[in-house]
Amino acid sequence: MYEGGSYAADGLHRVTSLGLRRGGGAREDHPASVEGGSDRDLHGSSARTAGTLQASSTTAPGQPDAETAQVVEWLAAYDRAFNAKDLQQLATFYHPDATIFEGGGVNNGWADYRDHHLGPELTTFENLEFAHRHVTVHLTGNAAYVTSEYTIKARVNGRDVDSGGLETLVLIRAGDVWKIRHSHTSARRR
Repeated sequence: MYEGGSYAADGLHRVTSLGLRRGGGAREDHPASVEGGSDRDLHGSSARTAGTLQASSTTAPGQPDAETAQVVEWLAAYDRAFNAKDLQQLATFYHPDATIFEGGGVNNGWADYRDHHLGPELTTFENLEFAHRHVTVHLTGNAAYVTSEYTIKARVNGRDVDSGGLETLVLIRAGDVWKIRHSHTSARRR
């Protein structure tokens, strides 16, 4: 569901996705609320939120910019593929030469990330729940960067994991498809 939005002073389109708590309801620890919303996103930009997704627009109020909506849906599809642990589908989201900075390490290229990090990691996850929330999309022609919070819950080797952190994705458009060219995550402090 989309509602409201603004065109940022810096000339970039913005979109924010809200995290829903189990059982629904608003998150009181974040300025954007599922029930009614806020006038500020994570970066202090004006935006009005409601429902699950809120998009900015340079068109009619309440209507998301088509490119912004495409990136938001693209990220939701990424989350579905991640939760399904579908490496073939996940491959469609990455540029072959993507760089991934995660946990102090670097993977160069999708094949390196798939074979030496993500693939082995996904095989250890049981009851995986992965999601992005508080998403902000910055569009600049055939490139975009997306900032967000991510959450991950799973059972790994008999131990429950409940973690998350911040993520920045640098995207490039290949034809009409967005591809991750760079990903940088920073896990929250334990």
